[in-house]
Amino acid sequence: MLSKTHIISYIPQKNLPQVVFTKNREEPRFVKIPRFAFEDRRERSLHRISKVIEYITIPNVCRTRMLLRYFGEKSDKDCRICDVCLQKKEGTLKNWEFNTVRDAFFQYFEVNSTQNIQALADNLPLDKEKNLQVVRFLLDHDERVTYSAGIISVHKSMHD
Repeated sequence: MLSKTHIISYIPQKNLPQVVFTKNREEPRFVKIPRFAFEDRRERSLHRISKVIEYITIPNVCRTRMLLRYFGEKSDKDCRICDVCLQKKEGTLKNWEFNTVRDAFFQYFEVNSTQNIQALADNLPLDKEKNLQVVRFLLDHDERVTYSAGIISVHKSMHD
């Protein structure tokens, strides 16, 4: 009604979205990019790709800190909510993990009298870091377990 009375000019909406260019567009065949500009764009693209790969593959750096660093900001603290921070929080041993490694540790020493600590950590059932956590705990809290010059031993008289 407002359009019919010439109060407003109404243009009905079309079904498809439209793009209105405010400047003339050059045809791609007439656009020339100088070699230095191309090389610069290529280097920046490679840098961005390397940062994405770094973000995906580095397992022990807080994701938020990595993003802040990428955008030129700095943070001295981890966020404690990204997957890396949560995994670090879960780094503590669960009871079943501790018991599994402890049992394997004492079974190993039923056959062997001494062992290098690094070799022992490689031979226990979980990953090396968790195995070392259990061994350190046993060294600190179990008087049967002794450590000297990189060698672990278990006193069997106390173990039986």
